[in-house]
Amino acid sequence: MKQRLLSAEGDPFQRLRHWSPALLGGALALVVFLFPGETPELRASGMALVIVATAMLLRRFGSALALCGCLVLAFSPAFWTQTGGTSRQDLLPLLALALLAALVVLVLLRQRGSLLLAAVVALALFSLVFWWQQGQADSLRLTALASAWLLVLLVDLLQRSLPHPDDGEVKAAEASHAWAILILLFIGVANTPLFVLFVPAVFSALLLSRVRLARGFWLLLLFVCLFGLYGMVSRYLSSEWWLYPAAQAAEEGLVLPWLLADGWREAARWLTLLEIVRDQLSIPGSLLALFGLSRLSRWYPATGIVMLLAWGCWAFFGLTYFGRDIAVLLLPLHMIGIFWMTVAVHAIRAWSVRIAGGSGFRPDRAVTGIYALLPLWLLLQHLSIQ
Repeated sequence: MKQRLLSAEGDPFQRLRHWSPALLGGALALVVFLFPGETPELRASGMALVIVATAMLLRRFGSALALCGCLVLAFSPAFWTQTGGTSRQDLLPLLALALLAALVVLVLLRQRGSLLLAAVVALALFSLVFWWQQGQADSLRLTALASAWLLVLLVDLLQRSLPHPDDGEVKAAEASHAWAILILLFIGVANTPLFVLFVPAVFSALLLSRVRLARGFWLLLLFVCLFGLYGMVSRYLSSEWWLYPAAQAAEEGLVLPWLLADGWREAARWLTLLEIVRDQLSIPGSLLALFGLSRLSRWYPATGIVMLLAWGCWAFFGLTYFGRDIAVLLLPLHMIGIFWMTVAVHAIRAWSVRIAGGSGFRPDRAVTGIYALLPLWLLLQHLSIQ
C-alpha cells in the first residue's frame, strides 16, 4: 500500500500507467451502461466517472484488484438501478462544455502541476453540467461521484500523514488537500443534504492528519455542516412521523421517505441493513469486508477509524430511514464496504505469496482471478434478468 492515490509525479507514461486501471474500468463500465444498460449518455458518463474514482480509491492495492473492485461497484444491484431511462440531453453543448472542462484541467496541470486541484475543478464543472441538465440538484449519480472522490482524498490524506512504518517517512499534510476536501464536501451538500453524514469522518481525518489550517477554513466547514444539517431536518424529519414508533411502522410495513427517531433500536432494522449489505456485496464479500476492516485497523489505525466512522454515520441513517430507495441512498456505504473487501483480498494475496515462497507457483494470480469472478457474476445476474 505504498502508492499515492493522486500521484502526479514522473513522466507522462508513468502517470498514464498509474491511471490505467481507473480509465480501463471506467471505459468498460461506460460501454456496459450504454448498451446492455441502455442508459442516456450523460448519466452513463457520470456513472462511469464514479467507477474511475472508485478505482483510484483502490489503486494502492495494485492494478488488477483496483479494476476488479471498481467493477464490483459498477455491477452491484443498487448502482445498476441507475441505468436505463430516456435520453433528453442535447449533446452538442455538453460536448462543448466537456472540451472547456478538459482545457481548464490541462491549464491547471501546466501552470500549477497539481493533479489534485485539476481533478476537483473538473468535478465542480461536471456538477454544474449535471445541475444545468436536470434543472435542479439532488442527483444520485453526482452524490455517488462526490462520495467516491471524497473517500479518495480522505484516504490519501491519512496515508500521506500517517503511513505504516514500512511505507517510508511521514509527509506533512498539505493545506491544499484539506481545501480540496472542503470543496468536495460543499459540492456534495449542495447536491443533497445527506452528504453532511461525511462531516464526522472529514473532521476526524483533519484532526488525525494534524494539517495546519486557517481559522477561516474551520468557519467554512462549520457553515457547510450547518447548511447540510438544515437540509437534513427540513427534508427527512417530519413532525408527524419523527416520533412514530419504529416497531409499529415495521409491523405495518410502512414505507416512508422520513426518519423515525427510534429506528436504530429495532432489531428488524438491523437485519434489514445487513440484508442490504449482503445483497450488494454477497455473503462472501460481506465477510471479506469485515476481515478487511480488521486488517486495515491494525496496519493503518487512523484510516480504519475514519472509514469506520463514515460507514457508521451512513449505517445509522439506514437504520432510521424507512424510504423505499434506501439501498440506493446508501451507495457510500457500499463503496466503503468494497474498499474493506479489497483490503482483505490484498492481504490474502500477500499471505499466499509468502506461503508459496520460491515454489514457482503464483497464487496471487489465482486470488485475483477468484476476486474477478464477483463482478462477472453480478453482471451476468443483471443480463439474465433483461
